[in-house]
Amino acid sequence: MSMSTFRKSWMFGMPLLLASLITTTGFADSDSDDDSDDVVVEVGIMNDITFVPGGPPIREIIPGATSVLVRSEDGLSAIIETSGMGPFHHFTLWFIVRNYDGAGSDDQCVPMAWVGHIGGGATTDADGNATVSGILPVGFIPEQDNTYVHRHFPGGGDMIFDNPFGAEVLLAIRDHGPTQPGIPVELMKSTHGAGCSNDPQGNAGFPGNFPCFIVQQSNFFNACVPGQGGGGSDSDSGSDSD
Repeated sequence: MSMSTFRKSWMFGMPLLLASLITTTGFADSDSDDDSDDVVVEVGIMNDITFVPGGPPIREIIPGATSVLVRSEDGLSAIIETSGMGPFHHFTLWFIVRNYDGAGSDDQCVPMAWVGHIGGGATTDADGNATVSGILPVGFIPEQDNTYVHRHFPGGGDMIFDNPFGAEVLLAIRDHGPTQPGIPVELMKSTHGAGCSNDPQGNAGFPGNFPCFIVQQSNFFNACVPGQGGGGSDSDSGSDSD
């Protein structure tokens, strides 16, 4: 493996999470000695999100919960260890990313539209705890497909994700609720709307009775500088979504 760079960290028992991520994803491993295969590991905090009608969302840090984001030439990979959700709730892990024109070049850094993509999913235990991992490879992200695993925000559209080191990244957990009769659990962990009462266009044919929303998130900022790319992490800014 080539050089790893650790940035701003909140270290809540990270060695086990880092070891798990690096050994279970191909993104953080390379047989090449080329510097282009460098890996950047960023560690962040998780925020509980409460949406308030007509006002900004309320964010509260979840004690002991942690997120790890790995950037490489192949894309993004992440692992989250969290708590505070409902018992036996199914959820999707979203990579919500924003490319920056000019990152790593001499041009001005211009933020593009946010694009969301499901990278993984899991189910909480009886105490509402969960560990989930996922990936977002570089390449073409279509505006939408028949499973609605992609979500584009105002001004969005098809996107070529080709700058994993310079992109701003929001890791988001969207709660799909407990098991419901007639709805495949795997779809509740892999599509935008399965089991949801509030997403008739993106339920992959399996609407439900649970109001699905993003309930937790972790932000990794871009800090884009022309000619230098970007990076850095925090959990108190960025794009919010349902």
